Amino acid sequence: MDLRTLIDTAGPGLLRLVRGTESLPAGTVTIWGIGEPTAGTVEPGDVVLVVGSDDPVAAVAAVRELAASEAGAAVLRLLPEHDAALGDAGEQAGIAVVGAEPGVPWGRVYELLESALAAARRSGQLPVVSVGRDLFALADAIATAVGGPVTIEDASSHVLAFSREGQDVDPVRVATILGRRVPDQWENRMRRQAELDGLLAGDAPGVIEIEGMARRRVIPIRSGGVFLGSIWVAGPTDPSISDEVLEGAAPSAALLLLRRRAEAESEQSARSQAVRALLIRGELDPAVIPGADDGLAVLAVDVDRRKSRGDGALHDHVLVMLANHLRAFRRSPAHTVIDGRGYLVVGGSGDDVHDRLRERLDDGIARIAAATGLTIRAALGISATTPDRVPLARRTADRTLDCAPQDGVVVTFGRIQAAALVEDVSAFVATRETGPSAALRALRRHDRDQGTDLVRTLRATLAAFGDTARAASELHVHANTVRYRLRQAAEITGIRLTDSPHRLALELELLAESDERR
Repeated sequence: MDLRTLIDTAGPGLLRLVRGTESLPAGTVTIWGIGEPTAGTVEPGDVVLVVGSDDPVAAVAAVRELAASEAGAAVLRLLPEHDAALGDAGEQAGIAVVGAEPGVPWGRVYELLESALAAARRSGQLPVVSVGRDLFALADAIATAVGGPVTIEDASSHVLAFSREGQDVDPVRVATILGRRVPDQWENRMRRQAELDGLLAGDAPGVIEIEGMARRRVIPIRSGGVFLGSIWVAGPTDPSISDEVLEGAAPSAALLLLRRRAEAESEQSARSQAVRALLIRGELDPAVIPGADDGLAVLAVDVDRRKSRGDGALHDHVLVMLANHLRAFRRSPAHTVIDGRGYLVVGGSGDDVHDRLRERLDDGIARIAAATGLTIRAALGISATTPDRVPLARRTADRTLDCAPQDGVVVTFGRIQAAALVEDVSAFVATRETGPSAALRALRRHDRDQGTDLVRTLRATLAAFGDTARAASELHVHANTVRYRLRQAAEITGIRLTDSPHRLALELELLAESDERR
């Protein structure tokens, strides 16, 4: 088959032909990393997935190196603006070049190309099942070839497609089509029988016979040994015909299922990149995040790292469930994971909206935590009235999550704003180039030289709002001792606690000193 046909079969929109339409041998899909030796990895005629090809200069060099190894084609994950340079390199080196969408994982590209080659080999024998991108068309083609109604199901027995004829072959099929999944009581019996007979563990067609329903012929749908689903034919059929058709149809079904996954992953990757651009740079794509005219809210989410192991996939799974929970309340959130932390962006701003959103999020997180056993922490930043303020909303959500107590509820920035302000001011005071004030230096020197406790007494008194009795209790001394020490401090520094600017400055210095020691 030629390269253009292979790409059209594997998934137009996911792969694009940059250079060459050469015929390919009945060859192999190989993964090769830039910088690795080609000897022993790349064989003549191979379709090579070039891992690490994000840099255009390195990618051009890789094309030339693969051409020297007589590879059939190089598949590189670069943006379309690099196609001209790659095409020129391929033309000069004499090798076909294919571009892969950046959002599609290499593992999925490998599965697509392998399945496309397998489907192409089968379709040469059975052109009737070589159909386009539609599982329903495939189901109809199989049904026409075998003379019986067909369903195509995923690995969880959900119906993905069915043929248009023969729905009333038995009550089980009618219920399956109407409910878009096999009824539980029948699914359990059919799956148990299939497991006993080893049908779903292999690759060959088999027969399921259960009292109360018509005979079923079934074949697993696999890719690389992974079970993706199954094809079922109901009613009596000619085994010599139906088995051959099912064996030819399974690779085509696998390709269609993999293509659906790859398209979904590519779409999710594009959405995730759009959310990242909004959170980092304030750039809004209205198609990804609707409702921004009313402002935007940012939720930061952390999943218990002991269970997530820093894996962004678990954060993404929690975000998907949380987004689905909000959609039940007519919200349209978008989400992404940045540096191991999850973020959810949803339209709406203002205190009232934030309060209602927080209640919905509290409920959703509680349900997800109960269902998964995960510890989930979340925080809402300030409202972003315009897209350019979303990065600030994200920073305040991060700050809230870092400072918030772990009490299992969604915390808003308002709850920790005072503590954050004090922390910011303390950090500023601690890093001033002028260093500690003369008064504080004098008190520290006196404590060091005379063995007194004036700095600690001042700190306790200020924390007690000038209440010497409370300060004395904290220090485990008599109130008169506190008063005496305060008079000493005033004599040494000239500061009076009744002087509010000096008192505030001293309190900030002491707070900064306390933070440094912690």
